Amino acid sequence: MTTRLTTVGNGRKAFGVNIAGYIQGELGLGQAVRGVIQACEAVEIPYSLYNFRLGIRSRQRDFSYGNFSGTYPYPINLVNINPDRFKLFSIMSRKFLQAKYTIGLWAWELPDFPKPNLPSSLIQEVWVATDFEFDAVKQAEAALGYRTVKIPFAVTVPRHAIKPFHREKWGISHNDFLFLFVFDFRSFPERKNPLAVVKAFLNAFKDKNSVKLILKSINGRISRGPFANYLRDSIKQYRNIIWIDQYFDRGETLGLLSACDAYVSLHRAEGFGLTIAEAMLLGKPTIVTGWSGNMDFTSSDCSYLVDYRLVPVGRRLGPYSEDSLWAEPNVEHAAYLMRELYKNSDEAHRKGMIGAQRVGSLYSPQTVGKQILARLAEIIQPM
Repeated sequence: MTTRLTTVGNGRKAFGVNIAGYIQGELGLGQAVRGVIQACEAVEIPYSLYNFRLGIRSRQRDFSYGNFSGTYPYPINLVNINPDRFKLFSIMSRKFLQAKYTIGLWAWELPDFPKPNLPSSLIQEVWVATDFEFDAVKQAEAALGYRTVKIPFAVTVPRHAIKPFHREKWGISHNDFLFLFVFDFRSFPERKNPLAVVKAFLNAFKDKNSVKLILKSINGRISRGPFANYLRDSIKQYRNIIWIDQYFDRGETLGLLSACDAYVSLHRAEGFGLTIAEAMLLGKPTIVTGWSGNMDFTSSDCSYLVDYRLVPVGRRLGPYSEDSLWAEPNVEHAAYLMRELYKNSDEAHRKGMIGAQRVGSLYSPQTVGKQILARLAEIIQPM
């Protein structure tokens, strides 16, 4: 890091950020905060790190960063912890929050945003990654007194970190065409909607053993409720559907993404859609629900967009109210697109290349880092 960024103006305040979050967590929020760190590194923003470990059950063995000094010298905090865990964070981290300008980096997946149960003075600003999240999170501005700003996190797939995925270990031949969907049971499988992927795949390729589908999940074995059992029963008789429910490290996950021929996400709602973006960055054609946060970077020129209709959630589901709306993707249309992608490899490749360029342009560490740098300069200027 260069010394030119350590002070601003007459040196009244040290320039930099204290970044907090699940920095070693193996979940979407963990990868997001690591993306923020990568963006800061790309433009040489000084930072200190606070690895918060409470409030999640996900494995925490991503050791990309380990320089946790316990000192937080900068006047601005970036806290990548969602509202449902932010109160716990504030109780356990009073010293970290004291006399700082605190920014929450929040993810949200539905158009209605319930007012978080937080003191109005706790945060001054909230950053979100997509237009969809911006429109939702802005709804609580007046109640909590924060400002909503759209600044994403960096999306990276470092080629040197990719580990080989051995298809034969899972009964997949080198010549088989492989569809993939990756999800976490703790992110609400009803929202992630793997059953729709299964139904669309069976509609398209039920009796075609040379076309395979991998469902890659984590936390299925320890999830509450009947969803995991229902999913298992839905696929157990089909040899061309493989369900892998175990943790992969970062290199293994990237290896799996690299090994697939196409990525499918028939989600009912996404705040961002990280695995979609990662697959696109690797040049993979993607079939996705044409709604919610992923629409910042998926469009008909670079993805296969699945038709949908908006329906009520229907019952209380974690932080989502029963009256909130989400998408019900059209399974028949998804099956049609899967067949089209499979038959027309040239068009699939073209979309994949456009998608890689799109995601690389929007979410590179340098691009995101410049946005972070500009906003931090605006904040610190009057301090």
